[in-house]
Amino acid sequence: MAVAVAPSAASADGCTNPVVRSGAEARLPDCRAWEQVSPTAKDGVDVVNSGTVAAVDGGDRVYFNAAGAFAGAESVLYDTAFLSSRGADWTTRGTDPPLTPTGLLVKATLGLSEDGTKAVVATSLALAPGAIAGGSNVYVRDLRPGGAYRLVAAAPGTRLYEDLTGFGGQGNYLGGSDDLSSVAFMSTAPLTGDAPDDGTRSLYLWRDGTLELASRLPDGSTSDLPYDGNTPSRADRRVSADGSRVLFRSSFSAPLYQHVAGAGTTLISRSHRTGDAPGTSSIVSTLRASDDGRTVTFVANGPLTDESVTGPGGAVPGAIYRWTADGDRLEDLTAPFTADGSPLALTLQGVSKDGRYVWFTAVRPLTADAGTGAGDRLYVLDTSTDTLRFVTAFPGEGGSATAYRFSPSGSRVAFQAYNAIAGAVSPDPACREAAIAPGLCGNVFTYDVATPDVPVRCVSCGPAGTPLRAAAASFGRPATAFDGRDNRAVLDDGRVYFDTPNRLDPDDTNDVGDVYEWAPGRGASLISSGSSGEPASFGDVSENGRDVFLVTADRLVAQDVDALADLYTARVGGGIPSQRTSPASTAGACTGEACRSAPGDAPARPEPGSATFEEPVKGASPRLSVTRPSASALRTAGRRGRLVLRVTVTAPGALRATLRGRFPDRKTRTAAKASVTAKRAGTVQLTLRLSASARKVLRRKGRLALKLTVAYPAAATEYQRTFTLTTGRKATSTKGGAR
Repeated sequence: MAVAVAPSAASADGCTNPVVRSGAEARLPDCRAWEQVSPTAKDGVDVVNSGTVAAVDGGDRVYFNAAGAFAGAESVLYDTAFLSSRGADWTTRGTDPPLTPTGLLVKATLGLSEDGTKAVVATSLALAPGAIAGGSNVYVRDLRPGGAYRLVAAAPGTRLYEDLTGFGGQGNYLGGSDDLSSVAFMSTAPLTGDAPDDGTRSLYLWRDGTLELASRLPDGSTSDLPYDGNTPSRADRRVSADGSRVLFRSSFSAPLYQHVAGAGTTLISRSHRTGDAPGTSSIVSTLRASDDGRTVTFVANGPLTDESVTGPGGAVPGAIYRWTADGDRLEDLTAPFTADGSPLALTLQGVSKDGRYVWFTAVRPLTADAGTGAGDRLYVLDTSTDTLRFVTAFPGEGGSATAYRFSPSGSRVAFQAYNAIAGAVSPDPACREAAIAPGLCGNVFTYDVATPDVPVRCVSCGPAGTPLRAAAASFGRPATAFDGRDNRAVLDDGRVYFDTPNRLDPDDTNDVGDVYEWAPGRGASLISSGSSGEPASFGDVSENGRDVFLVTADRLVAQDVDALADLYTARVGGGIPSQRTSPASTAGACTGEACRSAPGDAPARPEPGSATFEEPVKGASPRLSVTRPSASALRTAGRRGRLVLRVTVTAPGALRATLRGRFPDRKTRTAAKASVTAKRAGTVQLTLRLSASARKVLRRKGRLALKLTVAYPAAATEYQRTFTLTTGRKATSTKGGAR
């Protein structure tokens, strides 16, 4: 484990950085200094923060995406993948393999090793012995200089390739061991001699050069696995650290199995009750496994042990169980607190690294201090003493947190919520537009099990009377993103990281998003400049706390002279002297928006963002540009069921917009469509209203991946972009009891 970097005094006089910190940088906490991570030469391409900034190797390496290609990238995708490494300066390389596109590619880099030296990639090109040219090939790629490709799986045709990289197929990669000597994934292509060849989705485990079918059940049968029930999650630990064990479910809410390499599959959620028939099981929802995969904590509708509780008439309240591989033991952790058998609607939120603390939510009061109102309640169970502690309630019907983050050890929690808890009452009109509860802004909160007498604290509320200028504070990205990695937002020493447009620091003078660090005893401190008109969003923080990564178009170092969004780090003791000098010659250099590629100059790919048009040139071909919806606009669209687009054209003409997505039944459907006629050159507005079926998916799943197409026949061209609508809320259960 990386050695923690302790915070130091936020005083330039006490810091020994290799650069002189001045201005806003001199006020950064922990003797931090800014370093530009992404390269200065980006060919007019923005870095994007759509859930893809992942710090590895103690912060000396970081993975991110951009809306195009630079730094010698071998491919151009919707989100092109890069890895930057810290030496004397930051160096960047693409991680995507060269490829021949088939359909709409969302990604070609699927996963990353914990030290950032290897990646799982997919391409139709044959890059290693045994690969099939023009077929589907999955590799482990060594990203170090001179590194090679190692074949994981190959199949003729495009089925495997599209399962892992195509639109709607993000859930088919489950993960790998820490060093990527093992890789687990699902596909409808038969890849082993004993795999079904009827189009069903099977699970495969590649380990040290051997590929095996991992989804054969204990009775010898196979099942069509759902990708929405087996999505990758580092927090869940679907794949053990050494890659020998992989967890899966045979349907979205179904029994839980664990496959052990070379040893077969075990039903983990089987009943241990006296008198139950062999193979009796229960529906499993949320789960967490230990790093070695030998201990699994999960929520099931129960009852699975003799201690488990059933309510009146045999009603099942749901329970949290812990399974241990040694002796195939199963324990009901919540039985002592559910004596009356009333439904709990449990959701497992997190488990500490040593297994001692189990964090969960339930709708029922389980302790005397938990209150009686509606809404979820957050609890933490200390399994070493069997002590249940009430943390906080989320008041109101349907009240709940929208995202959770846990410190590396799991002893601290940070969460986002719109509810009036911990004094976070924000009756400001600016909040009402996007708030779940009218008049309340989203805020970030934290709690430490080591200080039970200290209640939940709001870290984004600011001092009393802080004016609110926008709707929410957040962890900067979706709850689960690239490779199933949640970004870290809270450390074991109590520091919490988030972004918000609200001014929480006296040096924050703008009204756009800024990145903050909150520390016990010190409060909120700026990590971004707080003075730019360009927003900054939080990406990730290294486990040791040394590097806080953020994405912004604010030019934080002298060498950054364009108006493009870049990846930066605020590094403890950091600062690179060579970055503090402007380019030697600026003759003819671009400035501001001129540094962005003109329409049509970028490689053929979905347009990365909005463009500006000059007055139409007589005889010039008509062009269009679509203003890229912001992350907050996509969340609002997910909740309200309509997306408003701004489209700019250089000549009159008809415009047609459609949203299409792959629904849970695997069929691709139109989710919305709209049309308008531009009577002259300029900007028009299109409102796409989601279909009832699309809104239903959003209510149930909380997210829906969609492909936007805007057709402009006058230009004989189309704009295409892929994004995910989210509601900002947890998925709702379609089953009773546990969820």
